[in-house]
Amino acid sequence: MFSLSPKMPRLLPKHSTSKRRRGSSTSPEVQPLETRSLMSHIGSLGGSVRSTDMAQPPVEVHHCHRDGGNHGHQAQTVLWNTLSPNPAIAISSQNNGAIPSQAADDFFFTSATAPAFSLREIKIDGLFSNARARITDVNVQLYQTYPFNSDPTVTPPTVRANGPADNQFVLFDSMNKTLTFQSRVIGRFTVAQTITPGPASQEGAVGPGLTGQLRQIDIRLKNPITLSPVANPGTGQLNHYFLAVTVDTSKGSYYWVGGKTNPITTGDRQAWIHTNPFDPHWHRVSDVINGNNTNKNGTLAPAYNESFQLLGKIVPMA
Repeated sequence: MFSLSPKMPRLLPKHSTSKRRRGSSTSPEVQPLETRSLMSHIGSLGGSVRSTDMAQPPVEVHHCHRDGGNHGHQAQTVLWNTLSPNPAIAISSQNNGAIPSQAADDFFFTSATAPAFSLREIKIDGLFSNARARITDVNVQLYQTYPFNSDPTVTPPTVRANGPADNQFVLFDSMNKTLTFQSRVIGRFTVAQTITPGPASQEGAVGPGLTGQLRQIDIRLKNPITLSPVANPGTGQLNHYFLAVTVDTSKGSYYWVGGKTNPITTGDRQAWIHTNPFDPHWHRVSDVINGNNTNKNGTLAPAYNESFQLLGKIVPMA
């Protein structure tokens, strides 16, 4: 079982090689869904990917003592699934960008789904501005919902109902060999708009549309982490988790592609972003889109999910 350890800074300066932080755990409500094949995943794009891009797509594999075991090869349960690339939006989530950024989206399950869940594998859809870019690092962090693992006395005060905590409770990183990954090129993909870090004085900005290379990244945790169910998916905060995945590249920019737009279950929230130097503050993507509107409480449309899937094993009651 993964053991939690002391916290460390979340976003690192560009090109930093320092290790990042770890911590403790919790989660929300969803009925296990069936894993879709790559072809059905691509079919859901509605023709956004050219058939010629599908011929023997290259696979990028990063070996780091792969999985430390064979759990990645066993049949798994899908805990959460918004893995369906949305051509409406892609959100910057790259630590080695000019301004480091991190995107996050929520997930949870109830005790009716499982008494506990062992998270082992994560799949995401990412958009690369440069098709020749190599993935140099993949970083996974899990957060509780604010105000857990947070400092409510910080100045200036931060208020973010239903958003990620200040500090993650666990971290996995390909550079420290706590995860492995492989990526598969799906093809050219176009989004109507991007969410960028914006200038240093602004936390997130609406950027232009982008045509880039869509890749599906399959991440396997060397040591699975056991998560607990949320008490109340509608209003509960403890164990309503946020997943943040940053991907560093050898060149160009990386964006986490938006996923299924409609809430996949009651209590499903929306994507958030934060950037340096605003760490640990987070900003709803819907609020970034709505600019200077004074009603920055996440109630104004549009709201987006990220495209990801969580897999693992149901942990039986002790």
